[in-house]
Amino acid sequence: MRYALLALLVLVSVGLSAGTRSEAVLTGDGYVRTKWTCSSANVTGSSCMSGIPNVYSAGNDYTGVAYDWGGYMSVETYLSRLASGYRAGSCSGTSCSQYGVLDCTVGVDCSGYVSMLWGSGHYTTSGIPDISTVINQNDMKKGDVFNDAGSHVIMYIYTDKSTGLPYIMESAGTGTEKTVFRRMSSWPSSSYERRRYDDIEDDGAVEGTTQNPRVISSTPYYDEGNTRNVVSLEIDTYSCLPATKEFGPEVVYRIDLQSAGDLTATVTDNQAESIDCDVHLLSSLDLDANGMAVNALARDDHSVTRTLNAGTYYIVVDTYTGTTDLPGEYTLSVDFVPSGTPTDDEPLPDEDTMQTEDDVAVIDNEYPTDEEITDTEMPDQNGGDDTDEPVITDQSTTEDADTIMPDEQNDPAGEYTDEEYPGEESSGCSCSIVQI
Repeated sequence: MRYALLALLVLVSVGLSAGTRSEAVLTGDGYVRTKWTCSSANVTGSSCMSGIPNVYSAGNDYTGVAYDWGGYMSVETYLSRLASGYRAGSCSGTSCSQYGVLDCTVGVDCSGYVSMLWGSGHYTTSGIPDISTVINQNDMKKGDVFNDAGSHVIMYIYTDKSTGLPYIMESAGTGTEKTVFRRMSSWPSSSYERRRYDDIEDDGAVEGTTQNPRVISSTPYYDEGNTRNVVSLEIDTYSCLPATKEFGPEVVYRIDLQSAGDLTATVTDNQAESIDCDVHLLSSLDLDANGMAVNALARDDHSVTRTLNAGTYYIVVDTYTGTTDLPGEYTLSVDFVPSGTPTDDEPLPDEDTMQTEDDVAVIDNEYPTDEEITDTEMPDQNGGDDTDEPVITDQSTTEDADTIMPDEQNDPAGEYTDEEYPGEESSGCSCSIVQI
């Protein structure tokens, strides 16, 4: 019965579908960046034997799935069981295996972690040779592993260009006690075989390289990426600030501008988690022999804005290098405002000359009412004081040849000036007087 059950487990494992290299890396990064808060139950476990020390403390926040001897589970299951009072991991600070595989603990061990990333079903380090092939170190790609049967397994991500050392993902025991992304201090020893999972798939047409940039077809544009999922390692520095090292992985974007205008590109990352992705603006992807982009227009840790002519430009999100590379998740937003387009902060062309209801009320109040007109302000037609102006009586004719119409006076445009006609405000348009 026992052997029949083992055979069934093997068949189930083999029948599970495999994923691509990118899927393996992104899944692995999900474990590495999982955040959780340790409760008092997660320290001891609601059903674990008493007296087992734990590296985790109640009330503290942690990042990374706990190392658990024999553990094999998804992130969702891990978080769910933590909430149910399971103990976080099985490490005691000295040895994670001394108490054996416990049913009251949650997390993943090294082979359980790699098995989840490969989608292979659960294999131990001793079983991994049955589903993988030995390869040369120079042929390793992201998603391949270093496997020491009976001891430990590590997933390879990429090689650091500045030191030649490997960046890896692993679920490690003593000293780490969780899933991590890190650069190793040396290449694994010869006891670790370089292996490739037989069913892993290479990524298809990879976007984000210098040969195949991601196309920004319209703005505003928004994209989420992760430079730990390495697609390009070609650009190391930029001519606008050549002393700043950007040795880590990059993602390349292309935008074709049909007119001149202002382009803004902004990258957001999480430097509190040792992620530092910078944004760069290029007029070409030309590189010199040292991997420097020679036509870099601007770069910044967060955002760049430039006025550009119509043409093709490139935006590169690249990984900053301090003592180590700092790759990881980022978001990129791009906006473009063609020249002559009003922004939200600028009034529309007619906003400063448009009449409102209040304006009309003010103008109306400038005209005197009947009660305000006195005999001195407007001479009575049937009499009045002795003025130089002619008085028109009922018998007078408006067709007198000596009468001077307003447009025959010294105003060359045939219009009243503001002083002559104070009852109107200029609206900015060109108007003419209609003679009646």
